[in-house]
Amino acid sequence: MTRTDPPTPAAAAPPGPAGTGGTGARRRQPRPRRPEGARCAVAPTLTLDAELSWLRPHPSARHRPKNPLAGTYGIRRGVPRLLELLDAYTLPTTWFVPEHTALRQPGAVRRIAAAGHEIAAAAPPPPPPGPRSAPTRSTA
Repeated sequence: MTRTDPPTPAAAAPPGPAGTGGTGARRRQPRPRRPEGARCAVAPTLTLDAELSWLRPHPSARHRPKNPLAGTYGIRRGVPRLLELLDAYTLPTTWFVPEHTALRQPGAVRRIAAAGHEIAAAAPPPPPPGPRSAPTRSTA
């Protein structure tokens, strides 16, 4: 059962902005028609950071062997599994890919695009934190 509220009568609506001459009544927008009786619309998005998630926190992270391997596992195993799942449900998605990942993992980006998904540029990562200085004490 769907619930529909009656439109707000013009007399009960607050006055419109000055100079418009209108009553300010809000008109209810018609409900969009969705295919096959669907009750909602979904816009799934994914972010393909790969090893960038582990390299962002601190520049020294790139020298720790565990970190980049964890990010490449998502490319090697996660992307194919997600593409298979999305294909099973015929669910198109938008994949946000940072430039760093697109340059280092072009094959994964090509597979995503070949599967019919949209590729969008992710925002560049924030700059790494600057050198931290030791707290200073006042000798006054």
